[in-house]
Amino acid sequence: MSQIACKGMAREDLVVIHSFSGPWLKKFTDPATIMNNLIYIFDYLDPSGLMTMPARKHEARGIMGLLGLHAIGEYRSFMDSHIRDSLALIETAAYSEFLESNDARLETALEWVYNEYFADEFDIKGFSLALPTKETTWLDKCKAIGPEVERAVKAYSIYAKRGEIDNDYFPFESMKTFSSIPALIKPKYVIAGSGFEQWGFTLFSDQCMLSYLADSNESESCFYDAMLRHNITQNDYPEYLHSSIGQLEDNGFIAKEAEGFKPSLAAVCLKCVWDNDALVLRFLENAELKLVQELVDRDILAYCDTLFTPTEAAYLDYMFNDASFPNSLALRNRYDHAHAAITDPNAEEIRTDYYRMLSLLICITLKINEELMIATKKGGLENLVDWPFYDESVFHLAKELADESRH
Repeated sequence: MSQIACKGMAREDLVVIHSFSGPWLKKFTDPATIMNNLIYIFDYLDPSGLMTMPARKHEARGIMGLLGLHAIGEYRSFMDSHIRDSLALIETAAYSEFLESNDARLETALEWVYNEYFADEFDIKGFSLALPTKETTWLDKCKAIGPEVERAVKAYSIYAKRGEIDNDYFPFESMKTFSSIPALIKPKYVIAGSGFEQWGFTLFSDQCMLSYLADSNESESCFYDAMLRHNITQNDYPEYLHSSIGQLEDNGFIAKEAEGFKPSLAAVCLKCVWDNDALVLRFLENAELKLVQELVDRDILAYCDTLFTPTEAAYLDYMFNDASFPNSLALRNRYDHAHAAITDPNAEEIRTDYYRMLSLLICITLKINEELMIATKKGGLENLVDWPFYDESVFHLAKELADESRH
Protein backbone atom coordinates (compact mmCIF):
# COMPACT_ATOMS: atom_id res chain seq x y z
CA MET A 1 0.00 0.00 0.00
CA SER A 2 3.01 2.32 0.28
CA GLN A 3 3.99 1.87 -3.38
CA ILE A 4 2.57 4.43 -5.80
CA ALA A 5 3.86 3.17 -9.16
CA CYS A 6 1.81 0.35 -10.66
CA LYS A 7 4.67 -2.13 -10.76
CA GLY A 8 7.93 -2.63 -8.89
CA MET A 9 10.62 -5.32 -8.88
CA ALA A 10 13.55 -6.02 -6.61
CA ARG A 11 15.94 -8.86 -5.86
CA GLU A 12 17.14 -10.29 -2.60
CA ASP A 13 19.88 -12.84 -3.30
CA LEU A 14 18.19 -15.34 -5.66
CA VAL A 15 14.65 -14.18 -4.90
CA VAL A 16 12.94 -11.75 -7.32
CA ILE A 17 10.14 -9.77 -5.66
CA HIS A 18 7.27 -8.40 -7.78
CA SER A 19 5.28 -5.64 -6.09
CA PHE A 20 2.14 -3.83 -7.19
CA SER A 21 0.58 -0.53 -6.19
CA GLY A 22 -2.12 -1.01 -3.57
CA PRO A 23 -3.40 2.57 -4.05
CA TRP A 24 -3.80 2.06 -7.81
CA LEU A 25 -5.48 -1.33 -7.52
CA LYS A 26 -7.81 -0.07 -4.79
CA LYS A 27 -8.78 3.18 -6.51
CA PHE A 28 -9.69 1.64 -9.87
CA THR A 29 -11.82 -1.49 -9.54
CA ASP A 30 -14.09 -1.06 -12.57
CA PRO A 31 -14.09 -4.06 -14.98
CA ALA A 32 -12.31 -2.19 -17.80
CA THR A 33 -9.37 -1.15 -15.60
CA ILE A 34 -9.17 -4.61 -14.07
CA MET A 35 -8.80 -6.07 -17.55
CA ASN A 36 -6.17 -3.48 -18.48
CA ASN A 37 -4.28 -4.38 -15.31
CA LEU A 38 -4.28 -8.01 -16.42
CA ILE A 39 -2.88 -6.95 -19.80
CA TYR A 40 -0.31 -4.34 -18.84
CA ILE A 41 0.63 -4.79 -15.18
CA PHE A 42 0.45 -8.46 -14.33
CA ASP A 43 2.58 -11.16 -15.92
CA TYR A 44 0.28 -13.21 -18.16
CA LEU A 45 1.43 -12.00 -21.58
CA ASP A 46 4.78 -10.57 -22.63
CA PRO A 47 4.91 -7.23 -24.51
CA SER A 48 4.47 -9.01 -27.86
CA GLY A 49 1.34 -10.85 -26.68
CA LEU A 50 2.87 -14.30 -26.07
CA MET A 51 1.83 -16.17 -22.93
CA THR A 52 4.58 -16.20 -20.30
CA MET A 53 3.74 -19.46 -18.50
CA PRO A 54 4.41 -22.22 -21.08
CA ALA A 55 7.61 -24.25 -21.02
CA ARG A 56 9.82 -23.39 -23.97
CA LYS A 57 11.76 -25.97 -25.90
CA HIS A 58 15.26 -24.57 -25.46
CA GLU A 59 15.18 -23.12 -21.96
CA ALA A 60 16.74 -26.21 -20.33
CA ARG A 61 20.44 -25.86 -21.02
CA GLY A 62 22.93 -28.65 -21.48
CA ILE A 63 22.75 -31.73 -19.33
CA MET A 64 19.86 -30.33 -17.27
CA GLY A 65 17.54 -31.05 -20.17
CA LEU A 66 18.42 -34.75 -20.09
CA LEU A 67 18.32 -35.53 -16.37
CA GLY A 68 15.54 -37.57 -14.78
CA LEU A 69 13.07 -40.22 -15.92
CA HIS A 70 10.66 -39.17 -18.64
CA ALA A 71 7.63 -40.79 -20.23
CA ILE A 72 7.26 -40.84 -23.99
CA GLY A 73 5.20 -37.85 -25.13
CA GLU A 74 5.08 -36.16 -21.75
CA TYR A 75 4.79 -32.42 -21.23
CA ARG A 76 8.19 -31.25 -20.02
CA SER A 77 8.73 -28.11 -17.99
CA PHE A 78 11.84 -26.69 -16.36
CA MET A 79 12.81 -24.32 -13.58
CA ASP A 80 12.29 -21.13 -15.60
CA SER A 81 8.80 -22.12 -16.70
CA HIS A 82 7.91 -23.26 -13.16
CA ILE A 83 8.83 -19.79 -11.91
CA ARG A 84 6.76 -18.02 -14.58
CA ASP A 85 3.80 -20.35 -14.05
CA SER A 86 3.94 -19.92 -10.27
CA LEU A 87 4.17 -16.14 -10.62
CA ALA A 88 0.98 -16.01 -12.71
CA LEU A 89 -0.82 -18.29 -10.26
CA ILE A 90 0.21 -16.21 -7.25
CA GLU A 91 -0.79 -12.98 -9.00
CA THR A 92 -4.22 -14.41 -9.83
CA ALA A 93 -4.88 -15.48 -6.27
CA ALA A 94 -3.49 -12.28 -4.75
CA TYR A 95 -5.36 -9.92 -7.09
CA SER A 96 -8.60 -11.88 -6.75
CA GLU A 97 -8.48 -11.74 -2.96
CA PHE A 98 -7.41 -8.07 -2.99
CA LEU A 99 -10.40 -7.18 -5.17
CA GLU A 100 -12.82 -9.11 -2.96
CA SER A 101 -11.52 -7.24 0.08
CA ASN A 102 -12.44 -4.04 -1.78
CA ASP A 103 -15.97 -5.08 -2.83
CA ALA A 104 -15.04 -6.11 -6.37
CA ARG A 105 -14.40 -9.44 -8.11
CA LEU A 106 -12.03 -10.63 -10.80
CA GLU A 107 -14.77 -12.97 -12.03
CA THR A 108 -17.16 -10.04 -12.46
CA ALA A 109 -14.65 -8.29 -14.72
CA LEU A 110 -14.26 -11.40 -16.88
CA GLU A 111 -18.02 -11.80 -17.14
CA TRP A 112 -18.27 -8.14 -18.22
CA VAL A 113 -15.80 -8.78 -21.05
CA TYR A 114 -17.84 -11.62 -22.54
CA ASN A 115 -21.36 -10.51 -21.66
CA GLU A 116 -21.03 -6.79 -22.50
CA TYR A 117 -17.69 -5.55 -23.80
CA PHE A 118 -17.29 -7.81 -26.85
CA ALA A 119 -20.78 -6.89 -28.04
CA ASP A 120 -20.50 -3.17 -27.30
CA GLU A 121 -16.94 -2.60 -28.49
CA PHE A 122 -16.61 -5.05 -31.40
CA ASP A 123 -20.28 -5.52 -32.30
CA ILE A 124 -19.93 -9.28 -31.86
CA LYS A 125 -22.91 -10.96 -30.24
CA GLY A 126 -22.95 -14.48 -28.87
CA PHE A 127 -20.16 -14.49 -26.32
CA SER A 128 -21.25 -15.33 -22.78
CA LEU A 129 -19.73 -16.30 -19.47
CA ALA A 130 -21.17 -17.28 -16.07
CA LEU A 131 -18.58 -17.83 -13.36
CA PRO A 132 -19.23 -19.17 -9.84
CA THR A 133 -20.26 -16.84 -7.04
CA LYS A 134 -18.08 -15.81 -4.12
CA GLU A 135 -20.04 -17.95 -1.64
CA THR A 136 -19.59 -21.20 -3.61
CA THR A 137 -17.18 -23.81 -2.23
CA TRP A 138 -13.84 -24.17 -3.99
CA LEU A 139 -14.94 -27.61 -5.17
CA ASP A 140 -18.08 -26.25 -6.82
CA LYS A 141 -16.07 -23.38 -8.29
CA CYS A 142 -13.74 -25.89 -9.94
CA LYS A 143 -16.71 -27.83 -11.30
CA ALA A 144 -18.26 -24.65 -12.70
CA ILE A 145 -15.32 -22.88 -14.32
CA GLY A 146 -14.16 -25.66 -16.67
CA PRO A 147 -17.25 -25.57 -18.95
CA GLU A 148 -17.09 -21.76 -19.01
CA VAL A 149 -13.51 -21.86 -20.29
CA GLU A 150 -14.66 -24.22 -23.03
CA ARG A 151 -17.68 -22.01 -23.80
CA ALA A 152 -15.44 -18.98 -24.29
CA VAL A 153 -13.04 -20.84 -26.59
CA LYS A 154 -15.83 -22.42 -28.64
CA ALA A 155 -17.57 -19.08 -29.14
CA TYR A 156 -14.37 -17.51 -30.44
CA SER A 157 -13.61 -20.51 -32.65
CA ILE A 158 -17.07 -20.37 -34.23
CA TYR A 159 -16.67 -16.63 -34.86
CA ALA A 160 -13.22 -17.13 -36.43
CA LYS A 161 -14.56 -19.82 -38.78
CA ARG A 162 -17.97 -18.37 -39.64
CA GLY A 163 -17.75 -14.61 -39.03
CA GLU A 164 -20.51 -14.78 -36.43
CA ILE A 165 -21.38 -16.81 -33.35
CA ASP A 166 -24.24 -19.09 -34.37
CA ASN A 167 -25.77 -20.69 -31.28
CA ASP A 168 -27.21 -23.48 -33.40
CA TYR A 169 -23.68 -24.44 -34.38
CA PHE A 170 -22.41 -24.67 -30.79
CA PRO A 171 -23.26 -28.39 -30.29
CA PHE A 172 -21.21 -29.28 -33.38
CA GLU A 173 -18.11 -27.30 -32.40
CA SER A 174 -15.60 -29.62 -30.74
CA MET A 175 -12.45 -28.61 -28.88
CA LYS A 176 -10.14 -31.53 -28.33
CA THR A 177 -7.00 -29.42 -28.40
CA PHE A 178 -6.20 -25.72 -28.20
CA SER A 179 -3.92 -26.08 -31.24
CA SER A 180 -6.98 -26.26 -33.52
CA ILE A 181 -8.30 -22.77 -32.70
CA PRO A 182 -7.81 -20.54 -35.79
CA ALA A 183 -6.49 -16.99 -35.80
CA LEU A 184 -8.30 -14.09 -37.45
CA ILE A 185 -5.02 -12.49 -38.53
CA LYS A 186 -2.99 -14.59 -40.96
CA PRO A 187 -0.11 -15.16 -40.93
CA LYS A 188 0.04 -14.55 -37.19
CA TYR A 189 3.28 -16.12 -35.98
CA VAL A 190 6.46 -17.54 -37.36
CA ILE A 191 7.82 -20.67 -35.67
CA ALA A 192 10.65 -23.15 -36.21
CA GLY A 193 10.68 -24.94 -39.56
CA SER A 194 12.20 -28.28 -40.47
CA GLY A 195 15.66 -26.74 -40.95
CA PHE A 196 15.66 -24.57 -37.85
CA GLU A 197 17.57 -26.79 -35.42
CA GLN A 198 20.62 -27.12 -37.69
CA TRP A 199 21.32 -23.39 -37.53
CA GLY A 200 19.82 -22.80 -34.12
CA PHE A 201 22.15 -25.32 -32.49
CA THR A 202 25.25 -23.75 -34.03
CA LEU A 203 24.27 -20.21 -33.11
CA PHE A 204 22.49 -20.56 -29.77
CA SER A 205 23.24 -23.88 -28.05
CA ASP A 206 25.65 -24.04 -25.12
CA GLN A 207 26.60 -27.51 -26.38
CA CYS A 208 28.08 -26.16 -29.62
CA MET A 209 31.89 -25.94 -29.56
CA LEU A 210 31.71 -22.41 -30.99
CA SER A 211 30.67 -21.15 -27.56
CA TYR A 212 34.25 -21.83 -26.33
CA LEU A 213 36.97 -19.35 -27.24
CA ALA A 214 40.11 -21.43 -27.76
CA ASP A 215 42.76 -18.80 -27.08
CA SER A 216 41.27 -17.15 -24.02
CA ASN A 217 40.04 -19.99 -21.79
CA GLU A 218 36.68 -18.21 -21.86
CA SER A 219 33.25 -19.49 -22.78
CA GLU A 220 29.89 -17.88 -23.43
CA SER A 221 26.42 -19.34 -23.27
CA CYS A 222 26.49 -19.67 -27.08
CA PHE A 223 28.29 -18.48 -30.22
CA TYR A 224 25.69 -15.73 -30.69
CA ASP A 225 26.57 -14.22 -27.29
CA ALA A 226 30.29 -14.64 -27.98
CA MET A 227 29.94 -12.48 -31.11
CA LEU A 228 28.12 -9.79 -29.16
CA ARG A 229 30.66 -9.64 -26.34
CA HIS A 230 33.95 -10.27 -28.14
CA ASN A 231 35.62 -9.38 -31.42
CA ILE A 232 35.35 -12.86 -32.92
CA THR A 233 37.48 -14.03 -35.86
CA GLN A 234 38.21 -17.49 -37.22
CA ASN A 235 41.60 -17.35 -35.49
CA ASP A 236 39.80 -17.63 -32.14
CA TYR A 237 38.87 -21.24 -33.00
CA PRO A 238 40.69 -24.40 -34.04
CA GLU A 239 40.74 -25.17 -37.75
CA TYR A 240 38.16 -27.95 -37.59
CA LEU A 241 35.51 -25.36 -36.58
CA HIS A 242 36.27 -22.94 -39.42
CA SER A 243 33.87 -24.74 -41.76
CA SER A 244 30.99 -24.19 -39.32
CA ILE A 245 31.74 -20.47 -39.20
CA GLY A 246 32.02 -20.41 -42.99
CA GLN A 247 28.62 -22.06 -43.38
CA LEU A 248 27.02 -19.48 -41.07
CA GLU A 249 28.57 -16.68 -43.13
CA ASP A 250 27.65 -18.22 -46.49
CA ASN A 251 24.03 -18.67 -45.38
CA GLY A 252 23.66 -15.11 -44.15
CA PHE A 253 23.54 -15.66 -40.39
CA ILE A 254 26.75 -13.84 -39.53
CA ALA A 255 28.58 -10.97 -41.21
CA LYS A 256 32.29 -10.15 -41.17
CA GLU A 257 32.82 -6.60 -39.93
CA ALA A 258 35.99 -4.66 -39.18
CA GLU A 259 36.11 -5.78 -35.55
CA GLY A 260 35.04 -9.36 -36.25
CA PHE A 261 31.96 -11.49 -36.89
CA LYS A 262 28.57 -10.17 -35.79
CA PRO A 263 25.07 -11.70 -35.96
CA SER A 264 22.98 -10.70 -38.96
CA LEU A 265 19.31 -9.69 -38.81
CA ALA A 266 18.47 -13.26 -39.84
CA ALA A 267 20.30 -14.53 -36.74
CA VAL A 268 18.43 -12.06 -34.54
CA CYS A 269 15.17 -13.37 -35.99
CA LEU A 270 16.17 -16.97 -35.28
CA LYS A 271 17.22 -16.00 -31.75
CA CYS A 272 13.72 -14.71 -31.02
CA VAL A 273 12.23 -18.01 -32.15
CA TRP A 274 14.86 -20.01 -30.24
CA ASP A 275 14.10 -18.13 -27.00
CA ASN A 276 10.30 -17.86 -27.28
CA ASP A 277 9.34 -20.67 -29.73
CA ALA A 278 7.55 -18.05 -31.86
CA LEU A 279 7.81 -14.54 -33.26
CA VAL A 280 4.72 -12.32 -33.57
CA LEU A 281 4.64 -10.98 -37.12
CA ARG A 282 2.54 -7.86 -36.59
CA PHE A 283 5.44 -6.08 -34.87
CA LEU A 284 7.83 -6.51 -37.82
CA GLU A 285 8.69 -3.91 -40.45
CA ASN A 286 8.44 -4.63 -44.19
CA ALA A 287 12.14 -5.43 -44.53
CA GLU A 288 11.92 -7.86 -41.61
CA LEU A 289 8.81 -9.50 -43.06
CA LYS A 290 10.65 -9.97 -46.36
CA LEU A 291 13.52 -11.64 -44.49
CA VAL A 292 11.08 -13.90 -42.65
CA GLN A 293 9.55 -14.92 -45.98
CA GLU A 294 13.00 -15.85 -47.29
CA LEU A 295 13.64 -18.00 -44.20
CA VAL A 296 10.22 -19.64 -44.62
CA ASP A 297 11.03 -20.40 -48.27
CA ARG A 298 14.20 -22.12 -47.06
CA ASP A 299 12.16 -24.19 -44.49
CA ILE A 300 14.15 -22.67 -41.64
CA LEU A 301 11.01 -20.98 -40.33
CA ALA A 302 7.32 -21.70 -40.84
CA TYR A 303 4.13 -19.67 -40.57
CA CYS A 304 1.54 -20.45 -37.88
CA ASP A 305 -2.08 -19.31 -38.28
CA THR A 306 -3.65 -20.34 -34.98
CA LEU A 307 -4.79 -18.21 -32.04
CA PHE A 308 -2.24 -19.89 -29.77
CA THR A 309 1.33 -20.77 -30.69
CA PRO A 310 2.12 -24.51 -30.56
CA THR A 311 3.91 -23.90 -27.24
CA GLU A 312 0.93 -22.02 -25.79
CA ALA A 313 -1.52 -24.66 -27.03
CA ALA A 314 0.58 -27.46 -25.52
CA TYR A 315 0.58 -25.70 -22.14
CA LEU A 316 -3.20 -25.13 -22.22
CA ASP A 317 -3.80 -28.76 -23.24
CA TYR A 318 -1.52 -29.96 -20.44
CA MET A 319 -3.33 -27.87 -17.85
CA PHE A 320 -6.91 -28.28 -19.08
CA ASN A 321 -7.48 -31.73 -20.58
CA ASP A 322 -5.83 -35.12 -21.02
CA ALA A 323 -6.00 -35.47 -24.80
CA SER A 324 -2.38 -34.59 -25.58
CA PHE A 325 -0.03 -35.64 -22.75
CA PRO A 326 0.17 -38.71 -20.49
CA ASN A 327 1.15 -36.52 -17.52
CA SER A 328 -1.49 -33.80 -18.00
CA LEU A 329 -2.91 -32.02 -14.96
CA ALA A 330 -6.25 -32.18 -16.83
CA LEU A 331 -7.96 -29.75 -14.47
CA ARG A 332 -11.24 -29.79 -16.41
CA ASN A 333 -11.48 -33.58 -16.39
CA ARG A 334 -10.38 -33.82 -12.77
CA TYR A 335 -13.53 -32.04 -11.63
CA ASP A 336 -15.90 -33.20 -14.37
CA HIS A 337 -15.30 -36.82 -13.39
CA ALA A 338 -14.63 -38.49 -10.05
CA HIS A 339 -10.88 -38.04 -9.67
CA ALA A 340 -10.56 -38.87 -5.97
CA ALA A 341 -12.48 -38.88 -2.72
CA ILE A 342 -13.22 -35.36 -1.43
CA THR A 343 -13.01 -34.91 2.33
CA ASP A 344 -12.98 -31.11 2.34
CA PRO A 345 -14.62 -29.09 -0.50
CA ASN A 346 -12.60 -26.05 0.59
CA ALA A 347 -9.21 -27.76 0.73
CA GLU A 348 -6.16 -25.69 -0.17
CA GLU A 349 -5.32 -27.96 -3.12
CA ILE A 350 -8.77 -27.39 -4.62
CA ARG A 351 -8.45 -23.63 -4.10
CA THR A 352 -5.13 -23.73 -5.98
CA ASP A 353 -6.71 -25.68 -8.84
CA TYR A 354 -9.45 -23.06 -9.14
CA TYR A 355 -6.95 -20.24 -9.40
CA ARG A 356 -5.00 -22.25 -11.99
CA MET A 357 -8.13 -22.50 -14.14
CA LEU A 358 -8.91 -18.83 -13.56
CA SER A 359 -5.39 -18.02 -14.76
CA LEU A 360 -6.03 -20.05 -17.92
CA LEU A 361 -9.28 -18.17 -18.51
CA ILE A 362 -7.48 -14.85 -18.08
CA CYS A 363 -4.84 -15.79 -20.67
CA ILE A 364 -7.45 -17.06 -23.12
CA THR A 365 -9.50 -13.89 -22.65
CA LEU A 366 -6.49 -11.64 -23.23
CA LYS A 367 -5.53 -13.54 -26.39
CA ILE A 368 -9.09 -13.39 -27.76
CA ASN A 369 -9.40 -9.70 -26.92
CA GLU A 370 -6.12 -8.88 -28.66
CA GLU A 371 -7.17 -10.84 -31.74
CA LEU A 372 -10.49 -9.02 -31.97
CA MET A 373 -8.78 -5.65 -31.49
CA ILE A 374 -6.37 -6.29 -34.36
CA ALA A 375 -9.03 -7.74 -36.67
CA THR A 376 -11.63 -5.01 -36.08
CA LYS A 377 -9.22 -2.11 -35.41
CA LYS A 378 -11.35 -1.25 -32.38
CA GLY A 379 -10.80 -1.36 -28.63
CA GLY A 380 -7.70 -0.53 -26.66
CA LEU A 381 -6.92 2.21 -24.18
CA GLU A 382 -8.92 5.43 -24.52
CA ASN A 383 -8.38 7.59 -21.45
CA LEU A 384 -4.90 7.13 -20.00
CA VAL A 385 -4.74 8.00 -16.30
CA ASP A 386 -1.68 10.04 -15.35
CA TRP A 387 -0.17 7.54 -12.93
CA PRO A 388 3.44 6.28 -12.75
CA PHE A 389 3.75 2.82 -14.27
CA TYR A 390 7.18 1.54 -13.14
CA ASP A 391 8.67 2.08 -9.71
CA GLU A 392 12.35 3.10 -9.57
CA SER A 393 13.09 -0.39 -8.25
CA VAL A 394 12.48 -1.77 -11.77
CA PHE A 395 15.20 0.42 -13.26
CA HIS A 396 17.62 -0.36 -10.42
CA LEU A 397 17.13 -4.10 -11.01
CA ALA A 398 17.51 -3.71 -14.78
CA LYS A 399 20.81 -1.85 -14.29
CA GLU A 400 22.00 -4.43 -11.79
CA LEU A 401 21.29 -7.30 -14.19
CA ALA A 402 22.90 -5.42 -17.10
CA ASP A 403 26.05 -4.82 -15.06
CA GLU A 404 26.21 -8.49 -14.11
CA SER A 405 25.84 -9.59 -17.74
CA ARG A 406 28.93 -7.56 -18.68
CA HIS A 407 30.98 -9.61 -16.25
